[in-house]
Amino acid sequence: IKQKTAYDIMPSLVGSEMCIETVPESDKSRFHDHLEDVLLDLLTVFRPALNILDLTDVCLHREDADATVHVGGVIVSTDAVAVDAVAASLLGLDPLNIPLLRRAHDLGLGEALPERIRILGTEYQKQRLVDLMHEISIDASSTPH
Repeated sequence: IKQKTAYDIMPSLVGSEMCIETVPESDKSRFHDHLEDVLLDLLTVFRPALNILDLTDVCLHREDADATVHVGGVIVSTDAVAVDAVAASLLGLDPLNIPLLRRAHDLGLGEALPERIRILGTEYQKQRLVDLMHEISIDASSTPH
C-alpha cells in the first residue's frame, strides 16, 4: 500500500478512488483527462460500505517518503464524501471549495458540510488530530511542489 502524502490526502473521494481499482490497468489512462467525472460515475453506481482514510503516518513531501508525521488517526465512514470533507477540513480547507466534493455533494452522493458530519472520539483525540493535521498542512504548503 502506497503511503499517503499530505498532498494525496487532499480529497479524491476515497470510496470512488478505491472503485477505480476495478478498472483494468490498460484502460485507466484513457480516463485520466476526465478522472473527476469517472470518480463521480463510479460512486453513483457503487457505494462502498466502508471508507477508511488511514492517517497513521502521513508523508509531508512527495519526494521524501521519510519525512513523515505520526498522526495516529483514521477517518472512517460509510460516506466517502464525508471522509474527504473531514480530511479537507482538517487541512484547513472548505470542502465545498473543492470542485469534486462540491459536485459529489450537489449530486447527493454524500455529505460535504462539516457541521453536518458527526465526529466521534474524545475531545483530546479530536483536538490532537486537528493540531497535527494543521502542522502537516503548513509543512506541505511551505514545500515547493
